[in-house]
Amino acid sequence: MSATGTFAFETRSSCPACGSPESRRRFAARFDQPPIAGFISSFYKIDPARLDGTYDARQCTACGTFFQAEVGNDALLEQLYTHWVFEIGDPMRDPHYAFDVTHPALSRDGHELMTAAAVLGRDLQAMRTLDFGMGWAGWARVAKSLGCDSYGHELSADRVAYAATHGIKPFDPKLTYHFINTEQVFEHLTDPLGAAHMLAGVLAPGGILKISLPSPHGLDRLLDRLKPGEGDVSYEEIMPLQPLEHVNCFTVAGLRALAGKTGLSFTRPPILRSYLTLARRRALDPRLPKQVAKELARPFYRRLNPRNHHVWLRKPA
Repeated sequence: MSATGTFAFETRSSCPACGSPESRRRFAARFDQPPIAGFISSFYKIDPARLDGTYDARQCTACGTFFQAEVGNDALLEQLYTHWVFEIGDPMRDPHYAFDVTHPALSRDGHELMTAAAVLGRDLQAMRTLDFGMGWAGWARVAKSLGCDSYGHELSADRVAYAATHGIKPFDPKLTYHFINTEQVFEHLTDPLGAAHMLAGVLAPGGILKISLPSPHGLDRLLDRLKPGEGDVSYEEIMPLQPLEHVNCFTVAGLRALAGKTGLSFTRPPILRSYLTLARRRALDPRLPKQVAKELARPFYRRLNPRNHHVWLRKPA
């Protein structure tokens, strides 16, 4: 941050998914100029004049991935994720979080872990897991409750301390992990290809790196209609490539390229295995019919949801 209280940006010149240096600009406007300025001031409650940069939305000509060419420097990112992004305080106030950590065998994360254990041919008690970008450690707590050796990584010291009180161990790069969870993480990373290389390096042979993040659904139409200096934009429209936070918006081709660059194979959680897991492990409670219906629909929803990608990248055995 400068002496005047403004924040600077750094420029990325290559695709964060496939590494190609070729991209085309789809839209650009300064952060203190409409329509981006209105979003910044209403969503983050800050003066957009503090951001000395441009919302430069580009699209890779090789894999189609969208990305913001200008990303926050370290000072901006620390301010963004420590002060500007809404914190929920006690996560147990969130009913979904509370349900998952108190009913791990019935939770969506628990079901995915059970499916992964079946695919890997391992007992849950024989799995070492890593929740990368764990937030308040909901996934990591579910993994630990199911018997996994559960580790987590998070930039926020408060969240790391909170996780430790629930027995979640800090990420150890000297270890290898059978399943690595990244839930709504890769869209935030300024160097996702570098992060993927690092995570591939700590995957055990045959291990799975799970990536779940927003898709570019509706982004083409939005970028075509935006004009610098005019109008406004809603959170729902711009979320896939949200200013400051969602600096990457991967296509399926981009995720496949990311997998190939790191020596991993691209796949998705197997639907049949998911249903066999639910049946064999008694992972549904008939006393909770809405929860049962949701979990029965989830394997298909993950495949068909146009607004989100949910993939597994697997390391050769």
